[in-house]
Amino acid sequence: MFMLAFISALLITIALIPPLTYLSDKFNLYDYPSARKVHATPIPRIGGIAITVAILIPIATLLSINTANIGLITALVCIFIVGVLDDIISLNYRYKFLIQILAICIVLLMGYIDVTESYYYQANIGYTFSLVALYLFFILGVTNAINLADGLDGLAGGATLLSFSMMALLAFESNNMNVLIVVLAILGSVFGFMRYNTHPAKVFMGDTGSLLLGFLLGVLSIIICHSENNAYVKTLPLLLVGLPVFDTLFVMAYRISRGRSPFHADKNHFHHRLMNNGLKHQEAVLLIYLIQVVFVLLAYFMRYNNEISVLLTFIAISGA
Repeated sequence: MFMLAFISALLITIALIPPLTYLSDKFNLYDYPSARKVHATPIPRIGGIAITVAILIPIATLLSINTANIGLITALVCIFIVGVLDDIISLNYRYKFLIQILAICIVLLMGYIDVTESYYYQANIGYTFSLVALYLFFILGVTNAINLADGLDGLAGGATLLSFSMMALLAFESNNMNVLIVVLAILGSVFGFMRYNTHPAKVFMGDTGSLLLGFLLGVLSIIICHSENNAYVKTLPLLLVGLPVFDTLFVMAYRISRGRSPFHADKNHFHHRLMNNGLKHQEAVLLIYLIQVVFVLLAYFMRYNNEISVLLTFIAISGA
């Protein structure tokens, strides 16, 4: 069943991308060059559609039909819709946030993230509200961090591939088989997509793919690490997500310090800075991969440490 999730997602992604590329003309699904982008010619951004379909089919067929899994599928459809709309008409960030919050509320209310099974849950309305707010803020942040990190060929796909690979290991180790099936479907779809996205990219994942992968990364890291049934340190999701979260926090802080909106697009992301300092496209991507490897390996070796040590490690690497 586990290999079926991976192989089916891989084959579906590879099979869907060529016909979707052919249809990209009809629906204007292109990423056009601009002052803050590094590619020089229009590139189809239909990879996210293939990734979404390739993830949803194994989830819908291999997982049991219950309220929690229906909630996950419904939330992913919401993220898919906002991603496609953003790729076509460039939605205002307020509308994007609104639909993302709706998707997060769906996985919380329908029990895919069961707050009552969290290590931090206490049967108190104030504590419960705070925990829900924390989960909502974290998932929203990770969703958009991956979206903002998608700036070079293979960057978002490769970085999330490393994170999800470690999550697969943690899910297997903690005997969380339902999450493992979802993660393997994600890995298969991203592997299939990377065939077309390595430099020079023939296809981009677009906001459809980056928002979906970010959403799943946030949701699944909470489920794996915050369960009261395992001893994983509860701040571990910081290391599992790694560089994209630091990059987003840094860029937003930088924009605010210059008196600009934190959502104002610019070329101050980590990958932009690397290339401005003389690295070639492939070199910048490879360096970011190596940093992400450090984050996810530390996540594994520190999985039983305490919360403060993980937090300080994340801050130390980010500061360096």
